[in-house]
Amino acid sequence: MAKHSGEKHLSDSARVSITRSADQTTYLPVAADGSYFHRGLERNGGFMIGAKGVEIKIYDFREAVAALQRMETARWRRPNKAMNWGIVAAREWNLPVRHDALSN
Repeated sequence: MAKHSGEKHLSDSARVSITRSADQTTYLPVAADGSYFHRGLERNGGFMIGAKGVEIKIYDFREAVAALQRMETARWRRPNKAMNWGIVAAREWNLPVRHDALSN
């Protein structure tokens, strides 16, 4: 994936994934409000990620997570309480509850 101007790479320590039995479990970015990047954020067939002005649309969830992991600060669009889609930034990376973020 091409690097866009204004975006930097995430440190190696943040590119974390672990394997549990046969399943691959991946750490996901979490915004300041506690919301995760998850499959339910698909909109018009894809996931909008990146900083304002350099956003890209990625159609596959796992590819979107991989692209977020390469950013210095992961940013993605998600709806707020008023259902307006805005950009949020990751404050941390955590393992999601499997049924909550990785299902479907």
